Amino acid sequence: MELKFENNSHLKKALPEMLKFLLRPGNILMSIKMLHENSDFIWSLSGDKSNDFSYYSKRGLLSMIYLATLIYWLNDKSEKDIATKNFISKSVDGIVDGVSRLKQLSILKNLAENFMSRYASKRTP
Repeated sequence: MELKFENNSHLKKALPEMLKFLLRPGNILMSIKMLHENSDFIWSLSGDKSNDFSYYSKRGLLSMIYLATLIYWLNDKSEKDIATKNFISKSVDGIVDGVSRLKQLSILKNLAENFMSRYASKRTP
């Protein structure tokens, strides 16, 4: 994603006007399609070939990060957009951390259910 922002730095001044256009009520569907295509392109570059529910969740999460980063980038005054690169890193780490926490909760839930089912079956005569 960093490369996408670096390669489009020449568009930085024009983007606010383009975003105003894309956020007009008549252009929302086109904007959503463009955002999905952008996320799909990035995932495709990374080698993702998923075709299940994760296809949508990955692209949805990346779209949220991309939009937040775009707004951050437009306001970034740091040298070589270092602050934006840090923002991307923290955002991705936050998503990865959140996903791993969800997996941990799922594992704990399964362990608790297994324990309860064994405990309940021992108490029943």
